[in-house]
Amino acid sequence: IGPRRSSTPQPGPTNAFSSSSSSAGPIVSIIFQATDFAYKVHINIFFNYFLGVFAAYLLFKIFPNRTVSWKPALIGAVIVVTAIQVTQAVFFALLDSAIVDYGAVYGSLAWMVALGIYILIVMNIFFYSAEMTSVMERKYFFEEVGDIT
Repeated sequence: IGPRRSSTPQPGPTNAFSSSSSSAGPIVSIIFQATDFAYKVHINIFFNYFLGVFAAYLLFKIFPNRTVSWKPALIGAVIVVTAIQVTQAVFFALLDSAIVDYGAVYGSLAWMVALGIYILIVMNIFFYSAEMTSVMERKYFFEEVGDIT
């Protein structure tokens, strides 16, 4: 068995970037970690928003039985994703304040009731915005070729 090592730090050369050489080291690293986290959160929010707009645009452009111009499909996609994001924030804020009442009424199945209500609200937003996109295209973006009746 070799010599016993002491657990106390031994004096010696220190690294310029180590936290023991200056008191600003850990503070600076915490600040950089916080800004990196905030940066990642904002990138994640914008990425999710634009991914939702792209998905809604494809749904509004591909699924109808006729050709849809890209302008009303894009406008409708932006409107539907914005409305869903706002509704999601309001719904979850209301749900956080009222979850005690849901738990008292429905017990452990409260999350299923809340999910069903949320899906109902989101699908209504989606269908109303699809109808609005159709009306917008017929009223503002339709190129008149002749009487189509």
